Amino acid sequence: MKSFIVRIFAPMLFVVMGMAMAAPAQTISTIKVSIPFEFSFGDKTFPAGNYALVQPSEHFLVLRGSEGNSLAEVPTQFVESFRPADGTKLKFYPSNGKYTLAEVWLRESYSGLELYKAKEQNFEKGHSVQVSLIHE
Repeated sequence: MKSFIVRIFAPMLFVVMGMAMAAPAQTISTIKVSIPFEFSFGDKTFPAGNYALVQPSEHFLVLRGSEGNSLAEVPTQFVESFRPADGTKLKFYPSNGKYTLAEVWLRESYSGLELYKAKEQNFEKGHSVQVSLIHE
């Protein structure tokens, strides 16, 4: 009887463990935000306004306009923090008088998304701007 239980449940345990390891650390369904200043997302600059961020796959982030149309997409990588984010937030960093979207953090998550183009830029040290969400 014991070997029967082991033969049945051992493979199921491996399947469950494999599914847990394959799940992404963080997924964004849709974040809607009102950005009150001109900003860069990847190689493009956008005016102040209402936007949505969507993560269609693990390492890409898409910026959509208020009409839901896709405006730009940027590759991302995971970044981690020792403390969970106290709320969903977008971090913009200044560079040469302009703001660039650099990071996206979800509420109560220890990991966020860092945009690759933002990683390559030289930002002014010690400064960042965060914006509020339309809906969280």
